[in-house]
Amino acid sequence: MNDKPLTGARKRQQITKTNQQMLIWVAIAALVVTICAVLAFNFTQRIIYQAKVNNELAKTSDTLTNSLKSIPNLISNVNTLQTNQDLLALRINPTDTAFQVVLDALPTVDDSTSLASSLQQRILGPSQVAIQKITVTDQGQMVTANTPAPTGQATNGSTTPTVGNFQFSFTISGDLSTVTTAIQNLEKSIRPITINTLTIQAGSNGQLQVTVNATTYYLPSVNYQLDSKEVQP
Repeated sequence: MNDKPLTGARKRQQITKTNQQMLIWVAIAALVVTICAVLAFNFTQRIIYQAKVNNELAKTSDTLTNSLKSIPNLISNVNTLQTNQDLLALRINPTDTAFQVVLDALPTVDDSTSLASSLQQRILGPSQVAIQKITVTDQGQMVTANTPAPTGQATNGSTTPTVGNFQFSFTISGDLSTVTTAIQNLEKSIRPITINTLTIQAGSNGQLQVTVNATTYYLPSVNYQLDSKEVQP
């Protein structure tokens, strides 16, 4: 063991060496603390992100569970609808189902051609009026939720399909009885129809000429399919 007293130069060298060692250890400690802090931050971020993913998975699971629980009730309602006598009484053909009546009442497409045929053959024709003109727009337009829709139209916020509509008009002539029957047949139609204007002109020999401008509606079918959602960090 060297017990010789340190000179001034050796003391300064020893102090300098000790300070350098301290700086090295402090730097190493700071580096370790920084690495631990970064790792802790990343780990916390991963925990938060995984919690968000688990939350979305829980929502999806709840939705699927509720959908599965609704299946028996849906099947029961469909079977009841199939035997609904009020709907069956409105069938055009005896072989049609109750669902066909629903589709006839509110189609899922712009069926302007079918509407024109129905007006001529099933609504206006049987009343024995003289049909002078039938005009139906070739292309329907989509309307917003604020546009007047048929009475009883359901509104479920953003989940409600957008209602489509298109205009049609016709001009008929006949006596008071036949014209009244034609308008009544239009009112009895199971299809939702809004009469915008109705003009009546009197002619000779008790004949009347009636021009009707109206709007009818259709509800596009909803395409239900599986989707994916990306959870952002």
